[in-house]
Amino acid sequence: MSDLDDVKRRLYTPGGVKEPQPEFFDKSQNKVEEIKRAWGDISETEKKEAPMIMKKKRRWRVGLIALGLFLLGALALAGIFFVGFQKDTLTVSLLTKDRVESGERVMYQVLYKNTGSQTLKDIELNFTYPAGAIPLKEDRGQVGAYRTQLALADLLSGEEAKVDLEARLYGKQDEVKSAAADFLYRLENSSSRFSAKATAVSTIVRVPLVLTVNLPAEVVSKQKVDLVIDYSSNAESLFENMSLGVQYPQGFQFASADPAPVIGDSIWTIGTIQPGDTGKITIRGTVIGPPADVKVFSLQMGVYNANTREWTSYQVASANTKISTPLLSIEQTINDGRDAIVKPGDTIRVRLHYKNILDIALKNVKVEATLSGQAVDLQTLRIQNGAYDATKGVIVWNPASFPTFAALPALASGDLNFQVQLKPNTSPDVTNGKNLTIESRARISSPDRPAGLEGVDLSAEDEIAAKLATRVAFSSRMLYQNPYLPNSGPLPPAVGKKTTYVVAWQIANTLNDLVNVEVHATLLPGVSWEGLFVPKEQSVTYDAGAGAVIWRIGTLGAGAGFSRNGPGFTFKIGFTPGIDQVGNSPTLVRDIQLSGIDTFTGEQVLVKVGELTTRLESDTLTKDSDWRVVK
Repeated sequence: MSDLDDVKRRLYTPGGVKEPQPEFFDKSQNKVEEIKRAWGDISETEKKEAPMIMKKKRRWRVGLIALGLFLLGALALAGIFFVGFQKDTLTVSLLTKDRVESGERVMYQVLYKNTGSQTLKDIELNFTYPAGAIPLKEDRGQVGAYRTQLALADLLSGEEAKVDLEARLYGKQDEVKSAAADFLYRLENSSSRFSAKATAVSTIVRVPLVLTVNLPAEVVSKQKVDLVIDYSSNAESLFENMSLGVQYPQGFQFASADPAPVIGDSIWTIGTIQPGDTGKITIRGTVIGPPADVKVFSLQMGVYNANTREWTSYQVASANTKISTPLLSIEQTINDGRDAIVKPGDTIRVRLHYKNILDIALKNVKVEATLSGQAVDLQTLRIQNGAYDATKGVIVWNPASFPTFAALPALASGDLNFQVQLKPNTSPDVTNGKNLTIESRARISSPDRPAGLEGVDLSAEDEIAAKLATRVAFSSRMLYQNPYLPNSGPLPPAVGKKTTYVVAWQIANTLNDLVNVEVHATLLPGVSWEGLFVPKEQSVTYDAGAGAVIWRIGTLGAGAGFSRNGPGFTFKIGFTPGIDQVGNSPTLVRDIQLSGIDTFTGEQVLVKVGELTTRLESDTLTKDSDWRVVK
């Protein structure tokens, strides 16, 4: 081998080569082995290139998946575009009057047309009436208070149809009433449901209900006032299920109304108001408040839902009055209070406090008081510094009887007094009465008109009332001989032996109804509850642990036990005396009391009676020797 060949081998062989050997040493090696030795094992190169090939294959797969998803999305968008275009093939419009009168008959015309190429099927109309509308000629399924659901015929391509719906529209003036027509349908070749909607609004421009309120522009605090409400209709249609409600200001005390309210003291049921109808409600009460205070009375007329206590108002109104400062004032008390509760036979003391708030004297002042009430006994009337005018039925204080009133000094004040006794319970005027009151109405005035006060009313009024409380008579007796339940055992009672007695209760009530009436009593140790009582239908319970007997009467009407029969209850007890009780008349029942609530006065009524012993003083068929324990 030449030197040049040797250099080439060294230059182009990786890692160089070994020293050349003689040719006869290399005969057993073929060309492939020489290449492997010179360039390395081919399989090792393939192993290095395999990961690159796999990466290329994965990129192809991801590309194909992305392309598939893109094509599917494009198809979906095309479908959505196609379907969206198809669902707009139903056009809807809703026509009605835009300005209406409350109570007017209104026509709603629903127009709909198929502008697509397919038949529209399973068409359903859901029509929502405005709040306050009353549908007319409603002969198909109504699913809500103001909604009607209609199933409509199929609509061919290019075909149009309409639905007419009528209602009377009610509401307040300037109220906007909205109606809506909602359609659901499907295309002939699709099961999907589509929708279309149209709306229309009407404005209530007039309410043909007239609501007026008459009230004094100014009142004196504690003055009695009349609130007069007039209503009428100049509509061409009727208003049904009408009610009127009044919201009173703070400081107004309701006394009465004509006609009387149906719910509480502020809601009246009027019913149907025909065209041309008129009506009047008069409310009486007292206004109380500081000077310059303005009292606002708010009214509304419409439909009232007693269950939800919600109003649908058609007409509203209001009136106000201002509390003025009286130049002369008068204020009364009965038995030193403004809310007195008295009883038949009581003596009531009325004090009238007068005051001149002017800085000048007033001449010829006069005070008059009118006393009323069927329980008043005028024969017992006693007046201080005044006189009773029988022709007018008034008590009078004037300069003749009370010289101070000849010229009442500036800023002067003082008291006038009278008293009267009430008739007793035995009086027919009391016995036959119910919810009785004693009323005193006082007025102070002066005809004097000092300079600068010309035309000013120098007067004031005050009214006060006392309520008569009911009187309950409660009889509690212990009996051996009786017509109710037969007794047994020795009389007089003997040690170690049981003797039975009956307890008889009877109740009577005079003037006012009572509620939550109960009688409670306690049986002492050694006394047993025998479980026998009459009448059987009475509500009674016995607690053996406490020895407590409770008789529940519930409501006890006025006059029970007087003008008609009162409730009674009789029950049996047993008594086994001990040796320590010999010679005595032991107590068997104690803590006997009746309780209830007077519905007129609101007072708690409590009547306690004495304990019951073996002294049978109410049993006339027994004698003193029958009452003491023996051996």
